Amino acid sequence: MDDSLSLHSPYNPPNPNPQTEKARPKLTAQQLAALNKAEREADVIQEVLFAASMAGSVSVGNQVGPNGFKVYLQRLLKQAGDPDDPLEQMMIEQTALAHHRIAQLHVQAAEAETVDAAKQYSTMAIRAMGELRRIVLAIKQYRQPTKTKHFTVVKQQNLSSGDQQVAYLDQSATQTDQTKDSFLPDGSEQTSKRLSHDTSPDFFTQSETRGSRTPEPQTTRSTDPPRT
Repeated sequence: MDDSLSLHSPYNPPNPNPQTEKARPKLTAQQLAALNKAEREADVIQEVLFAASMAGSVSVGNQVGPNGFKVYLQRLLKQAGDPDDPLEQMMIEQTALAHHRIAQLHVQAAEAETVDAAKQYSTMAIRAMGELRRIVLAIKQYRQPTKTKHFTVVKQQNLSSGDQQVAYLDQSATQTDQTKDSFLPDGSEQTSKRLSHDTSPDFFTQSETRGSRTPEPQTTRSTDPPRT
């Protein structure tokens, strides 16, 4: 495999865009050389640096170099949907690094010479597994963000069916006026006024002639014949 993508070898950036070249301001030869050098370095950082860092953190001996990790990450990104978002690409690459580091920690726990060392490696592996799961959930949430649910509260809705009109009111609203009228489902009115009842009615003290006119005194005539 060609090692031209290695950090220790020159990297050939893609051909520059002619429109971009025309849009640049006129620079001196020294400034142009410095700019071209910075662009090559940026390309190395973008294309090779993470793969080289992964090769250094995941020890596999001399069998796999930075180019192997670079091709591996390219395949992984393609299998993960080939995203164009650089932030999503970074999170996917981090899952790959965490996955292989977890495997290494388990190997180190198995090869530990003391019990305490084995416990430490195992604890670090378990914590790294939790971080890996959180990264995967973060990628899922980043791809499919939670949508805000919108709803409309209807306080009153008036419907008509033929000659009958029905008003549906919000029953959860607090009534500030206790004497305010409302409507029943059949369309009739009901009032919130309460009837007052006499708790101790006296039926025998009321006059039976209630509602008639007041009786007037009358003179009586004697039925005896007049005396002479």
